[in-house]
Amino acid sequence: MRPTVLKVAFVASLLINMLLVGVIVGGALRSHQEQATRPDSSTRPLGRLRAAADQLTPENRRAYRQTMIGVLRDIAPLARASQKDRREAAAAFSASNFDPAAVGSALARSRQADIEVRRRLESALIAFSATLSPEERRRLGEGLARGGPFRRASPTIPREKITGSPDGSPPNPR
Repeated sequence: MRPTVLKVAFVASLLINMLLVGVIVGGALRSHQEQATRPDSSTRPLGRLRAAADQLTPENRRAYRQTMIGVLRDIAPLARASQKDRREAAAAFSASNFDPAAVGSALARSRQADIEVRRRLESALIAFSATLSPEERRRLGEGLARGGPFRRASPTIPREKITGSPDGSPPNPR
């Protein structure tokens, strides 16, 4: 081979290697920065339910979190069963021998487990709220409405968008 071809191949190889090293180092730095900005597990909230108690006194906040952790531990098997049933229903949809009864049964079991999870969680919230002063109960209610299970639902699709117009005529195609 000619020396010029070898030099070009060497430079191209060097550039490609530098690009790969840059990508790897950049990815590692970005991952490190994301981990550094992420709160540790001791300060990370349990989610919306935990954040709902932010306005309570420290003692009541601690009691609320202990109550919620206990309930979440108790309902975890039900939540896992519900997820398992939903996965089973999804697999039944894809099966070559589609069985509508099996899909319906799996979804019904999942729905019942979801309802039981919600019932237990709401019962625990009610029982805990009964121990609070009226002012603290008001603050907890505001927190639950802001980001917890009592938050306002997202806007629904207007009936006209689904059925056309209020009188049932087809929607305008424009």
